[in-house]
Amino acid sequence: MSRIPERHEQRLKRDPSSLIQQAYGAPHIAADKSNFPHHLAANRAHVVMLVERGIVRREDGRAILRALDDLETRGVESVALRPELNDLFTCIEVQLVRELGDAVGGRLHTGRSRNDLFLTLERMTDREAVNRVVEALLQLRQTLLAKALEHADTVFPGYTHHSQQAQPITLGHFFLSHHDSLTRDGERLEAAYARINRCPLGGAALAGTGFPLDRERVAELLGFDGLVENTADGCGARDFQLELGAALAIVGSNLGRLAESLILYTTSEFGYIELADEFASISSIMPQKKNPVSLEIVEAFGARATGRLVSMLAILKSCTLGNGREVGYCDGELAAIVSDITWALKITEGVVATLRVFPDRALRGLAAGQSTATELADVLVRHHDLSFRQAHNVMGKAVATVVAAPAEQQITAGLVNRIAAELLGQSLQVTEAEVAAALDPRANVAVRTTRGGPAPSEVRRMAADRDEWLGAARAAHAQRTGALRDADQRLRMAASALCE
Repeated sequence: MSRIPERHEQRLKRDPSSLIQQAYGAPHIAADKSNFPHHLAANRAHVVMLVERGIVRREDGRAILRALDDLETRGVESVALRPELNDLFTCIEVQLVRELGDAVGGRLHTGRSRNDLFLTLERMTDREAVNRVVEALLQLRQTLLAKALEHADTVFPGYTHHSQQAQPITLGHFFLSHHDSLTRDGERLEAAYARINRCPLGGAALAGTGFPLDRERVAELLGFDGLVENTADGCGARDFQLELGAALAIVGSNLGRLAESLILYTTSEFGYIELADEFASISSIMPQKKNPVSLEIVEAFGARATGRLVSMLAILKSCTLGNGREVGYCDGELAAIVSDITWALKITEGVVATLRVFPDRALRGLAAGQSTATELADVLVRHHDLSFRQAHNVMGKAVATVVAAPAEQQITAGLVNRIAAELLGQSLQVTEAEVAAALDPRANVAVRTTRGGPAPSEVRRMAADRDEWLGAARAAHAQRTGALRDADQRLRMAASALCE
């Protein structure tokens, strides 16, 4: 066995500055400890391939694989985590060299670089992150579908321009709209997964290697769907992180829009819903308060995701293709985005699952908002031969007249007929029955059976369709997670066979 040098590096005569160790090495190693299983897997796959290709002797590969098994049993805490080594990969390699000697342990790094290794580890981390986020997303979608069916008949005000009452819808229609935006979020994450799950190992620093590596074999053992073929691209590009960060920031934005609506509906001015106690808090001074803190947290997490995405974009914009220290900071930013958005999805699911709805209050809100006026305008078009713009003008003046009245006043057939005569010079003969039917919120919603509309029948049809979408998404998710488990089993079997 050759002598093991005291220092890992011979090119430099001194260790990194204590400033670098404290600012970069120690926190970087600490953050990477959770990726210890990925380090072991990537090392195993590389050694298996090196032995199969005859690049490393079988007995040396066997010794390294057994040492890796021993490290796995002892855990990451058994590795000497030295901040002057800057990263967990180097700490692991130094540990193996100390245990096996540099003539054996030093063969682990044959034909590869930290560059292709680190990008591989990040892709392994990110694909698992996608699967965790999608699991939380699927659960929220399931809860939204259940609530949509529960409230398919619950007539509810629909709003535009933040809080301006627009037209009656159903609460089921509202929940379905948010389900559908989250469905697209899931599709974006699936598309990101397909580009993440490509293996850059074998690219070495950026120019590949003269060793006859089998890159496809390593990719297969690690559960990747293929290669990042161009070695410079594989060792330098991080657009897969930007894509995932952007997809997650959009999830945060969509959750924020749902949260903002629910916050509005919980106010005393609206009072349409109430959050469960476990998703609210009290005021320290005002005894009547029930604050929607859970939804405020969701909004904050979405905002932080956007900020961290901008940070990643700024970091990478200033870097040429190739590895360097600054690009590695994208890893931490993305990990924080994943954590925030996963929590935001879980919190939102809890809020939606447990919220209480007050349908009568929603109906009273509709009565005060004149939001059924559009249907009465449509009646004038359908049954009284007006153009829509003519009908819009008649109903606009009718609403203005009612709103300006000193005492409470309702839109009546007589008012509509009088305004039509004034504006158009026509006698419409609108009946009170027509006005009553058009202005009734339940009847108003029931006629909106256009595909995708808020009518209860359409809500139930859409919910059934979306239940099938959800089933397909769950099957795809199960296939992805199952493929990773199967790959890990194949890798362990291949490594075990070499150790016999």
